[in-house]
Amino acid sequence: MAEGGTELTVFCTLGLAGVMKVVGPAFEQATGARLALRVGPTNAFKPDIAAGVPFDLAILTAAAIDEFTAAGRIAPGSRVDIARSCIGVTVPPGAPKPDIGSVEALKAALLAAPSVIFTGQGASGQHFARLLPQLGIEAEVRAKAVVAEGLVAQRVVTGEIALGIQQLSEILAVPDAVLVGPIPQELQAYTTFSAGIGAAAREPALARALIDRLTDSEVRALAVSKGLEPF
Repeated sequence: MAEGGTELTVFCTLGLAGVMKVVGPAFEQATGARLALRVGPTNAFKPDIAAGVPFDLAILTAAAIDEFTAAGRIAPGSRVDIARSCIGVTVPPGAPKPDIGSVEALKAALLAAPSVIFTGQGASGQHFARLLPQLGIEAEVRAKAVVAEGLVAQRVVTGEIALGIQQLSEILAVPDAVLVGPIPQELQAYTTFSAGIGAAAREPALARALIDRLTDSEVRALAVSKGLEPF
C-alpha cells in the first residue's frame, strides 16, 4: 500500500482507454495511490513529453515509446508491450450492419454512408486517410467526413454520424457502441501499445507496479474483451 497522498501521473493512449477505465480505480484502491490519468491520442501527448512535462508512466504506441526513449524522456529498458489492436468499423445501435468483408464491400459501405467519422491524430485515422486515395474514393468520403479527436464511437452511438472508423479497442471503450468488425485484412494495420517509465519519474516503482498489473493474466483477459490482442 502506497503512502497517502502519493500520485502517479499517467499518459494513456485512447487504445487502452477501456482497459484503464477498469484497471485504474482498482489499482488506486489496492495501492492507496491516486492516478493522475490523462487519456488521448498518442500524438496529442508528444508536444508535452518533448517539452519535458513530468510524468511517471506513458502508455502510447510502441513507436512513440521508442522515440521518446531515444530522446531521453523515457527510461531505457523500461518499454513493455501491452497489447495490439486493429482497425474496425462502428455504426449506430439499431442500424443495419454493412458488409465490410471485402475491399469492394468496404468501399461500397463507405460510399453509401451519409456521414463518416475518423480521427486526425490517431494512428487509425491517419492510416484510414492514407487508404482513401488507394481505394479511389477520397473525394467522395472527405466531402461527408468529420475528422475529430477522441473516441469516434461517442458520436456514432448517438446517431449523429452514420459510420465510424477507429481501433477496435477504442470503439469498444464506448458504452453501447456497435462493432461491425475489422476492416479487410488487405487494408488492415495493427498498432502496438506499450508502456514506458518516465526518465524523470517521481514514482518509478509504482509505475512498474501498474505495468505489472496491465500484463497479468486477469487484465489480459479483460483486454481481449475490449478488442485488444495482449502480448
